[in-house]
Amino acid sequence: MSIAEVELILKDLINRVDGIEFAAIIDYNGNEVFHYNASDIDVKVQDYFVSASTMMISFQKMNKNLDLGIFDIMICQGDKGKIVFMECGENLILLAKLESDARVDLVFMEMRRTVKHSIEIDVESLYYETRTIKESLKDKLEEIDKTFTDKIKVFFSYAVKDSQSFKIKQIAETLESESDIEVMYWERDKKPGQDLLDYMTFGVQWCDFFVFFYSQNSEESKACQKEYRMADIIEKTIISVTNDKNNLPIYLQISCYVNYSDDIDQVVQEIKKGFI
Repeated sequence: MSIAEVELILKDLINRVDGIEFAAIIDYNGNEVFHYNASDIDVKVQDYFVSASTMMISFQKMNKNLDLGIFDIMICQGDKGKIVFMECGENLILLAKLESDARVDLVFMEMRRTVKHSIEIDVESLYYETRTIKESLKDKLEEIDKTFTDKIKVFFSYAVKDSQSFKIKQIAETLESESDIEVMYWERDKKPGQDLLDYMTFGVQWCDFFVFFYSQNSEESKACQKEYRMADIIEKTIISVTNDKNNLPIYLQISCYVNYSDDIDQVVQEIKKGFI
């Protein structure tokens, strides 16, 4: 038994009776189990499912309260079409949306055949097995997402002219060699066609720590100065890196700053002290 087999059962139902727009198997919470659309019909079937399951539950209660016997079929009819509901095992519902001129008697007969076939191949077990796999995958994705969320996010602000002298790429890679740190910097992380202001705004808001590589070039860079002001306004933790501490402006000296050297490991360790 496979998902393809179930889809084939629903496809056969549609093909055997003219006027069925789509057929679906859902659970009593309105979750789609499987569905199949006629090839030339574009129907947003999900819009029906929660309402359908609620109607089915209400009808079953009414059926029981009025002592109508074993539940068979529920039909909702309008001037433009009909929806037919039928139990498909203990926990699932088979439904079909019909055109207004569809032969209801033939639909009933073929839906009963579909229900019987679905029970024979144990669609319900396939559904719960598939749902378990999906839930397991969802849990794993949430775990992965949490892992990324828990990372220390670092934004590098620097003048591109200083990329080599400050060894931006090497510092970023050394920081990221530790699994709990993620770095964003212009030459690697700017997306093709991305607006400069969008990049800056996203990066500064995204980061936990704003690392400002100070030099005469960054002092004269409008982009670097704008990034710094944004980080300061929204009170990001600012760590300055400079190779000329004697000319480091007062406003940067009052925050954490690192003396740059060619010893990348040492520079990285000093930057990390600012994360505490």
